[in-house]
Amino acid sequence: MADAPSRYREIHERICSKNIHLGSQDNSPFRFSDLPTEIRRMILSYLLIRGPVIFSQRTSIKSRFPDWQHEPPQWSLLHGVSRQIQTDARAVVFSSANTFFSTVGALYDDELPDTLFHSLLPPVKRLDCVFDMRDVVEDSFSTLQAVRQWHDSHDVSAGVEFDALARGEKLDIIHGYKRSSLMDAWLKKIRTLMKQKFELLRLDLRECRCLLGCCWLFKEMLAHFNYRGYQENHPDRLEIVGAYDEAEAESTKRMIRNHNDESFKTEIVFVDKPGCNCNRYRSCDDDP
Repeated sequence: MADAPSRYREIHERICSKNIHLGSQDNSPFRFSDLPTEIRRMILSYLLIRGPVIFSQRTSIKSRFPDWQHEPPQWSLLHGVSRQIQTDARAVVFSSANTFFSTVGALYDDELPDTLFHSLLPPVKRLDCVFDMRDVVEDSFSTLQAVRQWHDSHDVSAGVEFDALARGEKLDIIHGYKRSSLMDAWLKKIRTLMKQKFELLRLDLRECRCLLGCCWLFKEMLAHFNYRGYQENHPDRLEIVGAYDEAEAESTKRMIRNHNDESFKTEIVFVDKPGCNCNRYRSCDDDP
């Protein structure tokens, strides 16, 4: 971004070019709301445009970018003193100038400033989303109780209760339960993503594994990105991070296209790095 003096000159020149008078001869106060929308949003952009923006400061984000030093937007403007300020602030902060980074778990994070993911995402244009479930906090005792109850209620006909099974059989059942629960959680988030139109949707799948770490779920997860019924929400560009090799990338691209109809014209690009590297924003088009 340009330095402060040049930015202020730009705003001043825009105001002068529109013959806007700041205040009047009777010394009445200048009202920010009297400025044209273009000028108001230009001023707000210096407080809200940051390029890369983190939705949440949760552990998973910090572990993904341990050296993150990007300045956050002035979120308080989304609670502005007037509806006009709130509308302008939302239009600026969720514009194409910002790319938002979020983990899957953070999509339902109550810590987010003025953003509710319970039904739809905020109207962001560019989203970088991690499917690694580092936000999942497991309670071993509760998990065991849930698995025992799930098995005994589903396999009563077998006549063998969970506690009577061999150790290997118990591990298989626990693994299946964890994997099923994880996929159910991911499917809810995928449906949330498909309800919104993005200019860029970047999926970081480098750690897309089951909760025990033994199953590579890369293609299984992407198979659910089926936009049938959401054709109007096809992203302009879909970037995927984490393909094992070129062969997996090509087969996955064919799978995604086969699972969608002929109207699916999304550009699918496989990249080998996330959207932010160290302390500066990088897109897949940047030089290494």
